[in-house]
Amino acid sequence: MTIRRKTLIITGITSAGLLAVLYLTSHVFLQSSFRQLQAESEVKNVQRALGTLEDDVRLLDRLAVDNASYDETCKFIRHPSRLFLDEMFGEGATGALSRQGVRSIIFLDLAGRVVGSRCYPSAGAGCDIAPDLKALLTAGDPLIRPALGGSNTKGILSLAEGPFIAAVRPILPTNNHGPAHGAVLMLRTLNQARVAKMAERAGVQFTIRPWTDARPSPGLLDIREHLKTPGSIFVETGTGDSIKGHTAIRDIYQRPVLLLQTETPLTIYREGRIATLYLTGSLTIACLVFGLVIEFLLNRLLIRRVSALDESVRLISDQQHQSARVDVGGNDEITSLARTINGMLAAIESARAAKQEAEDRHLAFMNNSPAVAAIKDDNGRYLYINEPFANMFGRTLEDLRGKSVSDWMPAEVAALSATHDKAVLASGRAEQFEETAPTARGTWRHFLSFRFPLPASGQHRYVGLISVDITDRKQAEEDLRKTKEAAEAAGRAKSEFLANMSHEIRTPMNGIVGMIDLAAEASRADEREAYLSIAKSSAGSLLRILDDILDSSKIEAGKLDLEAIAFPLKELIENLLQSFAPGAAQKGLTFGWEIDPGLPVQVEGDPTRLRQVLTNLVGNALKFTASGSVKVDAMRMEGDEGKVKVLFSVTDTGPGISRDKQAQVFAPFSQGDTSTTRKHGGTGLGLSLSKRLVFLMGGDLHLESAPGAGSRFEFAIEFGEVTPGRTLCPPADPPFADLKPELRILSVEDNPVNQKLVVAMLQKRGHHVATACNGREALKAYDQSRFDAILMDIQMPEMDGFEATSLIRAREALTGLRTPIIALTAHAMKGDEKRCLEAGMDGYVSKPVQLQDLYSALARACNGQPAAG
Repeated sequence: MTIRRKTLIITGITSAGLLAVLYLTSHVFLQSSFRQLQAESEVKNVQRALGTLEDDVRLLDRLAVDNASYDETCKFIRHPSRLFLDEMFGEGATGALSRQGVRSIIFLDLAGRVVGSRCYPSAGAGCDIAPDLKALLTAGDPLIRPALGGSNTKGILSLAEGPFIAAVRPILPTNNHGPAHGAVLMLRTLNQARVAKMAERAGVQFTIRPWTDARPSPGLLDIREHLKTPGSIFVETGTGDSIKGHTAIRDIYQRPVLLLQTETPLTIYREGRIATLYLTGSLTIACLVFGLVIEFLLNRLLIRRVSALDESVRLISDQQHQSARVDVGGNDEITSLARTINGMLAAIESARAAKQEAEDRHLAFMNNSPAVAAIKDDNGRYLYINEPFANMFGRTLEDLRGKSVSDWMPAEVAALSATHDKAVLASGRAEQFEETAPTARGTWRHFLSFRFPLPASGQHRYVGLISVDITDRKQAEEDLRKTKEAAEAAGRAKSEFLANMSHEIRTPMNGIVGMIDLAAEASRADEREAYLSIAKSSAGSLLRILDDILDSSKIEAGKLDLEAIAFPLKELIENLLQSFAPGAAQKGLTFGWEIDPGLPVQVEGDPTRLRQVLTNLVGNALKFTASGSVKVDAMRMEGDEGKVKVLFSVTDTGPGISRDKQAQVFAPFSQGDTSTTRKHGGTGLGLSLSKRLVFLMGGDLHLESAPGAGSRFEFAIEFGEVTPGRTLCPPADPPFADLKPELRILSVEDNPVNQKLVVAMLQKRGHHVATACNGREALKAYDQSRFDAILMDIQMPEMDGFEATSLIRAREALTGLRTPIIALTAHAMKGDEKRCLEAGMDGYVSKPVQLQDLYSALARACNGQPAAG
């Protein structure tokens, strides 16, 4: 068979097969793809229609928010007034609300009762609420219940009159804070006119019809079957000229109540069929043209192939041009000969190119490596260096060729390098070494060097060298070591502090528990009183420790605020120091103080924190001074205008502190002596806390000390000047002794021990006490009985004190009565009292409860008057 005939047969078969495959592909796959695209387009039309309906729901919900989050609406729910309805929703509002499609607006209280309503377009006095809607207006119905709890409800509501868009919002003050006062229900009719407007906005033609039908057609039943799953969309392709999309619209109760249907012409599918026909025709014409071109080329180029083969072979033979190739196609004897010639040429060229490629690849690898590399002979002379080597040391291969390390490196570096080379050549295996060398920039760098013997012929042997710069790693290792040591030191300090703190807390706890046990076994009243007095003193010590910890935590968090009040400075200092005098005398110490007579009688500042700092410094001086004296000075210095600057100093003759430990005594987690055999106790927070308090007051606490020479702590702070006639710190509240007996009190406390303690305190004064273990029980007791006062814990299971107080105040808003509520809580941080009072409570007492604090709070809240009836 000739080449021409074979070519024509192959071309014809290929063209026919290609046309057949393309036609089947376009008919089967493209048509189904266009149909699928039409269906996907219809799904998007359904989604756009749903989106327009959801927009209408959101618009009504925002309208409900505008009428629900309003102070006047809250007042109306508490005190219903027709005037409010006439002004807000009467004749003046009829047109605006009707234009927005509002059918009716209904106001309900917390019990779900209708307080007021208006219907549109007529906004007369109230409106008739349909029976099926009225049946839903209860506090427990899912339509109303979320709003009464502070949430909201919106969606479709199906009534006998027809479908409605409904929005229910909780009635809140304008600032949206506090519990719900009731609920606002707004309804908008979903009729065909509104659906038409929504279809116009969406740009999609759709209809909405009832889900149920007295006589459903088989097609409708099939559609419902496909839409059982919530959120599903069913596309009905059919065989006509249009495609339909369906989805179920569910009401607020998640029941299918409406059927949304879109209908669109099959434009995409029809265009796809036309495109397929055009494609098939175009390919047929292309195949015919292709056959004609092949016929033309076959007739024209057959002779040229033979000539080209002859010319190519002669050229290669004459010029020894191995990269040339014979350019002949086909599958006959000429082609076979051409392939054989080309194969021979390719083998020669490939061997040459492979060698060059290997050399280029080796150079590229070595020059792009981050490591420096070199090859030396057994005399240390350089034979090769890579580019990183040249850049690192500022040398070229021409500079180093035939030279050794000793010709350009320091003697010690050259000697060590020669030693390593000899070791590798002697062992015959690869070795690694750490070395240092100066770079071209004059800096010394650390290197990890890998040396290995290289194969060689003749009398010389060669050494390969690859060195990695590890200077940064060495520095990182050093930094890591220092960081690790610092972390270990900090961990030890914190562990020692925690162990010391455990000891300091357990010591007074031991006194409390032990003395209570002894008091329980004591037979005489005076003996029990002595034991209980010691237990109370130990409890005070424990509270002081906890106060120090809390103060330190507040300072760390930046939440410790200083007071700025007027107080008698001299009187505060003298009273404080006189309280230390008996203890100093008992230790046989000379204890004295000097107060500058030029100090003003009154200054403005924080007396509590000043007293705390002086107490810590004087207490430490007396504690650590075994013999000798302790002296306190308060001297006036020059200060800014309108300010009084005072220098305080505490000097003792104690053991003193070495210079290397002076900074340590101010650290929050360390002490000068942290051993278990230390002579003096303490948490170690005193000086740290004092230094930070002095800093907050605008000063700095300094220490001057040396072993055996005692210590001197001093600081200077400024106080504000107090103008004559200004009142000093207000006196403490006087005891309320007029709290009358026989009050009925509800104690709400989840801890049984604290509950018994409070009951015992109140019954001791003759009061009647009922108890509740959480807020839910407190509400039940409140609903069943009247009380003169309620003692409310804050943190409780099931319902906390804030929620219980809020619900009680809500009940009282309906009755007009008010029961005093006093917070009795262990939440004693800054701002807790304010939070309790803002929650509606009348008083605040923190735990541990002091008798006088509890009685005083009750007297202030109740005025000593029992409840009537």
